Amino acid sequence: VTGVLEMLDGGKSRSFGWAASLIASVTAVHHPDRWAGLGTDGCTGDKDGLCPACIYLRSEFDRQWRAQADLGTHVHHLALSWAVGEEIDVDAHTAPYLDALEKFWVEADPEWLHLERTVLYDRSRSHAYRGQFDWIARVTLNGERRTLLGDIKTGRYSPHSQTLQLAAYRFAQLTRWEDKTEIVEGPVPVVDGAAVLLLGDDGTCRLVELPAAGDAHSTFLRLRDLWGWHRQIDRWSKDHPYGIQTQESAA
Repeated sequence: VTGVLEMLDGGKSRSFGWAASLIASVTAVHHPDRWAGLGTDGCTGDKDGLCPACIYLRSEFDRQWRAQADLGTHVHHLALSWAVGEEIDVDAHTAPYLDALEKFWVEADPEWLHLERTVLYDRSRSHAYRGQFDWIARVTLNGERRTLLGDIKTGRYSPHSQTLQLAAYRFAQLTRWEDKTEIVEGPVPVVDGAAVLLLGDDGTCRLVELPAAGDAHSTFLRLRDLWGWHRQIDRWSKDHPYGIQTQESAA
């Protein structure tokens, strides 16, 4: 599912040049202590001859992105461990997110029905996909008790990709593995809606219901079609690294 959503490129592919440029500029101007001592001698100004200082600045965006991704994964594990009643260790980095999660527990009073389940969609082999949602639970939202399928996010709110992601989970089938064999248990349980649980580094939480209905799933399948074509061209280009040459161009 996440691989298909990268076709939207909401920033997760780390290919946004403006974002990398912004972070490098801020680091260069406001944090010279991080790179000034690395050395600048012999820099050619191109990618194959950068000095250590330039290499540090150029890779700062990737470093920050990976750190945020690792933190998000860690918070996910803590949240799911907490949901099943396990004791968790909280440090200074994760404490604000767990404070936010505690507020969600108090306000939404979740009754967990499914946690971290793998799903499969294979009604059409050409559009098959797998993924893993975080939870299905009975929660209180706007004073009403409802059953929602949800995903936990510690990054920014991205309604386009998050709506498609939840729709992909919602219209798939639950699976489990037994003796290295995948067993389909049946369709994902019918829910009243789907929502993203946003946990902030300032201790705030937001449960945002998204329009992850049938039309969103149809859009996801069209994106899956584009992803399949993209993979097909990747395979073709490996077999034809220089394209298909004519006799004239080969000569």
